[in-house]
Amino acid sequence: MATPVNLASSANTASLAVNTVGLDAMSYRTLANFMLAVPGAAMVASVEGYSGAEREVGRAGEKARTRVCFIDYDRNNEQAVWITEHLRNNYPDVHVFAVSANTEPERIIAAMRVGCIEYLLKPIQNDRVLD
Repeated sequence: MATPVNLASSANTASLAVNTVGLDAMSYRTLANFMLAVPGAAMVASVEGYSGAEREVGRAGEKARTRVCFIDYDRNNEQAVWITEHLRNNYPDVHVFAVSANTEPERIIAAMRVGCIEYLLKPIQNDRVLD
């Protein structure tokens, strides 16, 4: 079962709703600190595991103009791929970013094929998120 650990009260009024799935603590902190400086952005849901994450992300920030989701591809690549496919098929307005320390071209291509718009390497760097 998905466990939301940070649900912002402004989730549905944010212009940019940011969700995370399975991110390690350092990646989450880096991303959260960066998003504090982005006008209109709100960290609306952080789901620790993969099970049920697609439902939580689908509901979070439904009224936001833009919804993004950062999914950790290191903890469980198969689950990350499944969640990405599910989000792209059922919530096409959610922009999915893969986050991983793995630099193998096959892994990067696989993430992009299932619907990720970007593949961010750990540690997350703010300039890559902006791009």
